Amino acid sequence: MTEAADSMAPAIAFRTVSKSYGQHQVLFDVSAEIPRGATVAVLGSSGSGKSTLVRCVNRLEDFQGGEIGVGDVRLAPGVATRGARKLNDRQVAKYRTDIGMVFQSFNLFQHLTVLKNLIEAPVGVLGWSKEKAVARARDLLAKVGLPDKEEAYPSRLSGGQQQRIAIARALMMEPSIMLFDEPTSALDPELTGEVLSVVKELALGGRTSLIVTHELTFARDVASHVMVLDHGRLVEFGPAKEIFRAPRSERTRRFFESGGLR
Repeated sequence: MTEAADSMAPAIAFRTVSKSYGQHQVLFDVSAEIPRGATVAVLGSSGSGKSTLVRCVNRLEDFQGGEIGVGDVRLAPGVATRGARKLNDRQVAKYRTDIGMVFQSFNLFQHLTVLKNLIEAPVGVLGWSKEKAVARARDLLAKVGLPDKEEAYPSRLSGGQQQRIAIARALMMEPSIMLFDEPTSALDPELTGEVLSVVKELALGGRTSLIVTHELTFARDVASHVMVLDHGRLVEFGPAKEIFRAPRSERTRRFFESGGLR
């Protein structure tokens, strides 16, 4: 593929992706092409398959049908390949380093200080020097508004502070793709704004991002594209301005109205 053609290729391509837990199917033939650099709000009611779909991108979840293309990597049920070569576990782990993930429940290491949470993966996985990792960590801590917390333990921080640290940790690896799985769902309402502000101002610029969220006003403000899922089926996908202004699906219209959007 030429450089020009590569720049036009989607960052992520879902092709008839299906996923089940036992007899319960949670994704039904989901297909969409995510442009490079897009910020995609993944919307839908609870249980619609949003988090499951996003977690398939970095293979935290396997799936039973279809495939996902991420750059030059092809994910299929039970296997990841690059060209004609199957990726081994070490290569899959390396693939994941280019995909930052922010979870609902922070997932910080409680026995490590904030600084050690941030530098562990760059030093241990990417082979950075400790000096380089510490400099990068301190820069990110300043950007998320927590420069004085590097020696604190996660248990001594508020939920909003822990989530800001989790965002900084994901950005430490300098990923080209960011995945957010309802990053404010575990927070009290008064802490939600500070985390969404960090997401908007720090994590999105220039990266391809998928954001699973119930915060419709935030989604309308930051998203370039919108995916709406309903009971595991993709009912709407396209430019955010068009969908928020005039959704094509009746299900999307009802979902927006239930969230206070008109």
